[in-house]
Amino acid sequence: MSTTMRVEEMVEQEFSTLSFEWSWREVLRAAAIGELLLLVLTMVTLRDLLAAALAVILVVGLALFMLRDKVFGFFFQMIARMILWRIPEEKLGALILGFLFADIGFYTVTGAVSNLVSGASGAAILLPASLATFSVIGFVAAVMCVFKTRQSYAPNRAAVNFVVGVLLVASVVMGIGLLRGNTNAARVLPPSDIKLVTENMTYSQMALNAKPGIVRVELDNHDLFWHTFTIDALGVDLKVPMQATQQIAFEAPAGTYTFHCTIPGHEMLGMSGTLTVE
Repeated sequence: MSTTMRVEEMVEQEFSTLSFEWSWREVLRAAAIGELLLLVLTMVTLRDLLAAALAVILVVGLALFMLRDKVFGFFFQMIARMILWRIPEEKLGALILGFLFADIGFYTVTGAVSNLVSGASGAAILLPASLATFSVIGFVAAVMCVFKTRQSYAPNRAAVNFVVGVLLVASVVMGIGLLRGNTNAARVLPPSDIKLVTENMTYSQMALNAKPGIVRVELDNHDLFWHTFTIDALGVDLKVPMQATQQIAFEAPAGTYTFHCTIPGHEMLGMSGTLTVE
């Protein structure tokens, strides 16, 4: 009996040494690096300026978060503490990463789901789903590092289980999207009176013209986040996720109308124009 128990203990100990565990800090760091690589890829392939700006912010947050790991040396730690005064640079880095992941995650999760439901395929599924995966993992890890700082250093089986769970869900979503894209015929939109493209936080046209009656507008979103084509005076609100094309038809009497993007901050950046109906 004692021999059997001894063998079981040896086996259990052997498997425990082979078990793979990450701390929440390691999860956050890996998620940030993965998200950074995707943002750089988006910036290069799509020439997306917003992706470049987000990548810069992510690098700042990651650098602050990793200062305690002595990656940047004593000199950079002293500079950071002088600038930040009494704010712990590690916690500030985790906060920056957490807010960034929350922002990216909100738009990419909803974008991936919307594109999946609408039958999109290819980059329209893979890109937002990939960004959303790292964002969800990174956000939860950032929360753990901010509110449970001491526990975030220790290897944690829950952290690994969470990462594996998110990766499995993301794999299923991307797999369904690719299968649907291969089996479904491409969605053909009716002819449009007006075709708009959004790229680098701008509409391709700021001055639109149409005849009175039914006006059909098509919006092709090449940007990283959602955009809308909204005309408050006519009750028009077309929402388009990243890497997707949507269309809307509406009644437009003669007159001049302002259209804009309702995503917070986008109109301030210049996403507005006029539609003249005559």
